[in-house]
Amino acid sequence: MKKEEVIIAYKKQKGACVVAFPTLTSSWTYFVQIEKAIDSYFSNADSVSDAVRAVIRGAYVSQTKAALKCKDDEKYGIKYNADVGSIDLTPYWYAWEWLKENLADKIRYTTSEASAQAEGSAGEKIVDAEQPELDAVIKDILTARATEATQINSYAESFWQGNSKMDFVCLVEDRGNVVKTPNKKAIVEKLYIDCGLLTQIQENGLDIYVPSYLGGVGNA
Repeated sequence: MKKEEVIIAYKKQKGACVVAFPTLTSSWTYFVQIEKAIDSYFSNADSVSDAVRAVIRGAYVSQTKAALKCKDDEKYGIKYNADVGSIDLTPYWYAWEWLKENLADKIRYTTSEASAQAEGSAGEKIVDAEQPELDAVIKDILTARATEATQINSYAESFWQGNSKMDFVCLVEDRGNVVKTPNKKAIVEKLYIDCGLLTQIQENGLDIYVPSYLGGVGNA
């Protein structure tokens, strides 16, 4: 989710919490901690940006090798898969599941029996000082970037391992004359546009270089 989408969804949840618990204010300690965690998530994307760069490098090298054809490749059984498919990092991004639930349901409270007897009502809701479920949400947000980076780095590693046997053959055998060279721009467009990496870079606010011919101006 984009930062603005998260903030909008959070503000709705926060408003619902205040309605459910009238004694709460916008400065409630747990609101403050959640907001700081959200800000931290979107302000600390360096490790994830590095991980996505590793994916781009790995995929680019893989595609470059797939497009480089030499005279004796068939002799040594050198075959690379030129179809990179889709590079979908969606499963690795933090899902913000708690924003899709009712945050107010996570708040622990007790009911004031005195006010209930005096007013003949269900009584005033007194919010507990400790909120284990909200503590879990905050911890989840604060550790999300590290988890994303670890998972995406593991995914990036798959590109380097994919053709390891052929890589070794290429190092020790004379493959003969080069008969076809890769088109750098075509490979980059394939990764950024066809595989959707440009959209994922922009939607997640990552500090990753985007080529000028793809609309980038320095860093995305």
